[in-house]
Amino acid sequence: MLQDATRNWSTADATELYEVERWGKGYFSIGPSGDLLVHPTKETSRSINMKQLIDRLQLRGIQLPILVRFNGILQNRLKEIHDAFQRSIDEYQYKGRYSCVYPIKVNQQRQVVERIVEYGREFGFGLEAGSKPELLAVVALTDEKTPIVCNGFKDDEYVETAMLAQKIGRHVIPVVEKYTELDLILKYAAKVGVRPTI
Repeated sequence: MLQDATRNWSTADATELYEVERWGKGYFSIGPSGDLLVHPTKETSRSINMKQLIDRLQLRGIQLPILVRFNGILQNRLKEIHDAFQRSIDEYQYKGRYSCVYPIKVNQQRQVVERIVEYGREFGFGLEAGSKPELLAVVALTDEKTPIVCNGFKDDEYVETAMLAQKIGRHVIPVVEKYTELDLILKYAAKVGVRPTI
């Protein structure tokens, strides 16, 4: 009985059972041999067979588990986000401008943040830092064209670091959530000699 069930199993069954179309969003599919395929640009004619990739990596002596990152997916997703907002801006004749910011707390790995800065540059994407350590990481990875949004709990050290980052040319935008934060921002802006972008 089990042999009959396996013999009749198809890639369509696997796609349906594992709901690949739902979570894969066009970036993943099941190939004719039943292997998982990755489509970094969503082009079905261009794919990477995950089983073959893992087999090749293991032949090279790379042990499991491994992290495989597809920069094409990241690049494509950034463009999709930008395009979705741009369509709405055009449709509703919005006169302002939209700038997407990536909160690095989501994934702080240097390679990911560097790719977001690189791929998002043409769209004016920025980074969000929610603490002094995150801000230091963001300042190290950006230039004066990348907006840096400072969010989260703001103590003296965090605010002073933000104002110093602005002094060295970074585009820092502190988010003011309460009056005490405004006082801190003004205090350290005056101390280092910058005009804060609030």
